[in-house]
Amino acid sequence: MVKIVIVDDEAVVFDVLKDMLQKIDNQLKVVGTATSKQDAIEVIKELKPDLVFVDINMPQGSGLELLDIFPVRSFETVFITGYASLEPFAKKYGHIGFVEKPIELDALKKVITFYRQKSGKASSKTHQNENLL
Repeated sequence: MVKIVIVDDEAVVFDVLKDMLQKIDNQLKVVGTATSKQDAIEVIKELKPDLVFVDINMPQGSGLELLDIFPVRSFETVFITGYASLEPFAKKYGHIGFVEKPIELDALKKVITFYRQKSGKASSKTHQNENLL
C-alpha cells in the first residue's frame, strides 16, 4: 500500500484526486488531507505518508513553504497547481512530478509510474501477476 496525503486549499481536489488514484491502482490509499500549510505539517508528521500531493499556491502558506519545514523528507512530493509558470520555482524541491489543474488521468498515471519505478513499490496489478506464477 502507498500512503498518500493531499494538501490543497480547494477541497474539491481531494475527491477528484482520490477517485483518479483508485482508478490507477487500489493500493494507492489517501490516508489524509489538509487545506492549509499548518494543517499539512501536523497531518504529515502524524501519518508519515509515502507520497504527498501538494498545491503550490495556497492562501495560508505555499506548498513550497510547507516543504521548507521538511528539509529531509521521508516522502516523495508531487506538485499540483493551476499555475504552470510556477514549475521552475518547484525544481529545487526535488519533486517527482508536476501535475497541472485540471488534473488529467494520463498525467497522473505517468507520475505514479515514475514513483513506483523510483521507490520500487510495485502496483497491486504487479503483485497479482506475481501470485499467478
